[in-house]
Amino acid sequence: RNGTPFIDDFYVYLRDEDAVISPILKTDAPTFFTTLYPLPGKNLEHVRTELLTGYHYLTYLPTSASSTANPSTQNVIASAISLPLGETSNIKGTIVMLINEQQILDLLKGIQWVDNGAMFILDEKGQVIISTSNTYKLSPSLLAETQNANGYETYNADGTTQMLSFTTGASGWKYISLVP
Repeated sequence: RNGTPFIDDFYVYLRDEDAVISPILKTDAPTFFTTLYPLPGKNLEHVRTELLTGYHYLTYLPTSASSTANPSTQNVIASAISLPLGETSNIKGTIVMLINEQQILDLLKGIQWVDNGAMFILDEKGQVIISTSNTYKLSPSLLAETQNANGYETYNADGTTQMLSFTTGASGWKYISLVP
């Protein structure tokens, strides 16, 4: 286990055995992802396709608890890295770390204007991985406005004039804020 509140949990998926090893148990993947530790809003086939097959290096998969889910279920961001490290073709497994989205959102709420605006963090593929507005898909017009690496401008969002600011970090992640 780790000593940071940002990582909720982690586990290793072994492909040849179709097994999952976590700090507290070892079981088969179907049992782990459907009964013991389902990722909010993701079924077993989605988890297999997005996290457990293919090559991954800091692949991020945001998850969201459904409105009918257990109220104690938290949104997490699953981060996957293929094993052995550096191997791109003969992959034996995947380590998955579950990042607690609320910890990141709490940091963002320290910025006073966040309650009135919205912030989005996109990975290098343009996928929204964190959103203060619970919207994980940006409108085509907003995506078009943020194609450059950095910028700020006035933006009309649903009839409301807002200040759009965006920047791209060294990791390729894009940070976007919209403030009325």
